[in-house]
Amino acid sequence: MRKIALALFILTVFQLSFGAFTLKWFYALAPSDTARPFNYDRMVYGATAAIAQLPGVNSVGGEPDDWLEIVFGSEELRNYEDTTDTSRGLWRCLDATGRLEWFKGTQTDESRSSPAILDFYGGDGLPDIIGGTTSGWNVEAMDRFGNFLWTFPSPPVLSGPYAWHSSPAVADFVPALPGLEVVIGCNAYNAITGTSHWGIWCFQADPSDRRDNGITSPGWLDYPASVAPGGTDGIDWDVIWYRQTNAPVISTPCAADMNGDGADDVIIGVGWNAPATAPVGADDGKIMCLNGTNGAVLWSVSTGDHVTASPAVADLDRDGDPEVVVGSYDGNLYFIDGDENGNGIIDPSEMEVYRGSGRIYSSAAIADVDHDGDYEIIVGLGNGLLGCFNYFPVLDSIIVKWVDTLGDSIVTSPAIAGHPDDHIPWPFFRRDAKRTGFYPYAGPWLHIFIAADKPSGAYLFDIL
Repeated sequence: MRKIALALFILTVFQLSFGAFTLKWFYALAPSDTARPFNYDRMVYGATAAIAQLPGVNSVGGEPDDWLEIVFGSEELRNYEDTTDTSRGLWRCLDATGRLEWFKGTQTDESRSSPAILDFYGGDGLPDIIGGTTSGWNVEAMDRFGNFLWTFPSPPVLSGPYAWHSSPAVADFVPALPGLEVVIGCNAYNAITGTSHWGIWCFQADPSDRRDNGITSPGWLDYPASVAPGGTDGIDWDVIWYRQTNAPVISTPCAADMNGDGADDVIIGVGWNAPATAPVGADDGKIMCLNGTNGAVLWSVSTGDHVTASPAVADLDRDGDPEVVVGSYDGNLYFIDGDENGNGIIDPSEMEVYRGSGRIYSSAAIADVDHDGDYEIIVGLGNGLLGCFNYFPVLDSIIVKWVDTLGDSIVTSPAIAGHPDDHIPWPFFRRDAKRTGFYPYAGPWLHIFIAADKPSGAYLFDIL
């Protein structure tokens, strides 16, 4: 719940004068706290809004059509916009002044996955929307008006096995196929049947050719009997590949070319709280890099606990090879140079670890925030600390530039803004549809935005 409220609040104040925050508008997610009490501390993950210009989505108000829209999901199953409460979850679109343009019932359950918005369907140059449903069953792709393009499985069904806490990354993972692909992590475990769908799934973003272009998936055989197995591969959806794991995946994947073959690969965290009846295996607490073309494991790093944070990726030393930074529940922050010698593992010389304390929920951001020519890594650490680091792979060196105490805990992730040439600085969770967490603009006026919990409530910070 808290992440939605914070995301919307950040967006409403994002006409930045870099002074005091000014509340421009507020959109209530319920009529009042007495109508539906919020339980703010129940969830450490949540939906971050996505910002984009959606042409023609301008049915309320009188603002210009080229103003931006805001799309986000729902944290709770009762939503006052849907008077019949038939879906238990909504996708919403607000205009730039905070008025509701449209809502779409998920037809399954809550939608805490953070949507990505870009043209991935039809090749018409118009933006499409995709996100996952967390308490429900389905990944859902929509046009800019909220109409379903496809869902997996299909059709949507109420309730579900808490499947898609992860947010989708969209990129050209398989250059041999037309268009883009969608990669997302899965948390689904059916306690009744003992069926696990844990792992990383890759879908064709536009399956309208009605061809099976990847593996032939049987669908989900534990899908409700009336519609099992949830559609046909190549017709209702198109699974390109699936990498099974032995633990849940709620981390959001990141797309980057890690092996130099010119195609984007997938970097993702593995591990979360599995049901008591579920087996927990070797993949619990890993950072994995998969070949984006076929899902093969390029390398993995075992950590001491779950990895629910999302990796940040950038070429920190500007040598042409990207580096990876991600934290773990073991309290450590992992700086990974990549598989430089190509032996399929991350050797000690290819990784450095900052050893902290307290679980790391926050996903790092990378930017040159102080205009010194070196990229900084900014991330919420355990125990309410915000850290800023440099990583120099050639020197096997991590430098702690500063650490500030912001509160008791940080479960949100930093966003970077402030360059005058960047008019939409951080439109999605992890900044872009590839979910890199990388801000490419350098300048002396970059600001870090992040929220933290204190005993007196949740606070938004602007750090210069």
